[in-house]
Amino acid sequence: MMPFHYLILFLATSLYACNSAVKAEEVTAPYSTNTNLIAIHDTLIAQDSDVSKNQLQQSTTLTKDDKYTPFERTSIEAKLKEKVATGKPLVVHLFVPLCDNEHQGIVPTTASLGNGFSLRSNLYWATTNGIKRYFKEKKAWKLLQSIKDVYKDSVVLERVIFKRTYPNKATVYLVADAYRGDKMLATLNHFSRAMSNTYTKNIRLPDSSKISIHGGADLVVFNGHNGLLDFTEDIPTKFYNTTKSQKDMVAIACFANEYFEIEALRAQAYPIVRAKSTLHPGAFVISAILDDWAMLKPVEDMRLSAGKAYCDIHDCSIETSKNLFYKGWRPENLSTDY
Repeated sequence: MMPFHYLILFLATSLYACNSAVKAEEVTAPYSTNTNLIAIHDTLIAQDSDVSKNQLQQSTTLTKDDKYTPFERTSIEAKLKEKVATGKPLVVHLFVPLCDNEHQGIVPTTASLGNGFSLRSNLYWATTNGIKRYFKEKKAWKLLQSIKDVYKDSVVLERVIFKRTYPNKATVYLVADAYRGDKMLATLNHFSRAMSNTYTKNIRLPDSSKISIHGGADLVVFNGHNGLLDFTEDIPTKFYNTTKSQKDMVAIACFANEYFEIEALRAQAYPIVRAKSTLHPGAFVISAILDDWAMLKPVEDMRLSAGKAYCDIHDCSIETSKNLFYKGWRPENLSTDY
């Protein structure tokens, strides 16, 4: 159980952080979506950090959004089972916009918890249930590497890479990126880009092996303030999947089930778990989902485990826990009892 003063702060954050939809400071996306540029290197993203909105338009002919309809997860499940059976690792890429009182549309928390530039005190990164500290203190996960200032413009302040092997022999690499709090638009664009397989990056691990992140990940996760509340619909870049490959996605952010829908459809990423209403995006929720996901359990199990993990920390009932998260597509969720 977390210390009492942290619990109070987390409860306040979950209740109020997403109530404001006031647009935050505009941030220019840190790359161009020109398909001739995207497929090169991460360093290019930093070099293009000041491109205009006009340059962020997709360079190829795009299919209209209304042609994209909900799909089943069958092919994704088959791919994950095949990878586990053949000893290939599963890769999770986690996008964390650091909590930021000044630049995000939230009701402010304390100055230290809401410092979007602080890796040492930020609510979503450094606290007991912040991503880095939480997984670092979990004995089952091994911290392999920490990299500071991943891009030249420091849009990602730190990247941490963890590894774990599950009872079913699944090896999972968790790559978590801490984005500056004032770079919410960049975080959203990078997340959508990763969902869509538009850009893939191979990274070398300390043992000299390589894994693929961004579009190469098997699961991509957004965890933090719902930045889509802070921008009009036309501002985040639209990314369309032009490959035949699909992946899983998770969005732990307030009202995520009402958002991230069309983005996932365009990207052909299946939403295994999304938050239903306001909540504290703690690492314990991600951990619970990953444990079921790596063990190839049904999506319903992941949804229920996410709720149970949340209520174990925030002291709510089992019945409440069943109503905190949705699975799959919005139309099917609206027709359920939870």
